[in-house]
Amino acid sequence: MNRYIALLRGINVSGHNAIRMTALQTSFTTLGLQEPQTYLQVNTSELTGWLDDYIWTQLFGGAFNPLESQHGEEHWRLLLLQPVVDHITKVFAMALLESEQQHVTGQTEVRWRHLSEVPRLMVRESHSVAVAKCIYTRLAWPARNGGLERTFIHWAQADSQIEAFCKLSELLHFARLQTLAVPSRQTRLL
Repeated sequence: MNRYIALLRGINVSGHNAIRMTALQTSFTTLGLQEPQTYLQVNTSELTGWLDDYIWTQLFGGAFNPLESQHGEEHWRLLLLQPVVDHITKVFAMALLESEQQHVTGQTEVRWRHLSEVPRLMVRESHSVAVAKCIYTRLAWPARNGGLERTFIHWAQADSQIEAFCKLSELLHFARLQTLAVPSRQTRLL
């Protein structure tokens, strides 16, 4: 099965030329393409930066300055040759496809931990709230940009359908597992 990638420029920019992703997928389906997916929205300057970095550092297997001239030939003209354009397009298309693949980089060690292994949390009273549905007496939120966490704690505490909840501390609840893990392994909690 062939895969096709469409790079669309100038849509959904500051509300102009807006196209809903579902409408775009439907359009591709009516053209006879199977299982169209929208993948990525990149602003032009970011994409230009990626292309620029690739051209200057990797395109010809090393450093290449498209602004230089050699023997009266301007280097930038090489970038207009169809085989070069095709190569750059293929490299970026393959990079997008590869970024969708999941790569296994090591083994995972899974260990059960109990919240009670951390007997108490040290929190600032000004950035915490008393809770009754948790094994800890107070739960904290970040002093900076912690509004969502604070709102969630208040909501969970007030909701009658929630029997118990806890906010995990990356430093306390996971610290012991990090020291047990081999550096090349990733550690996860269930």
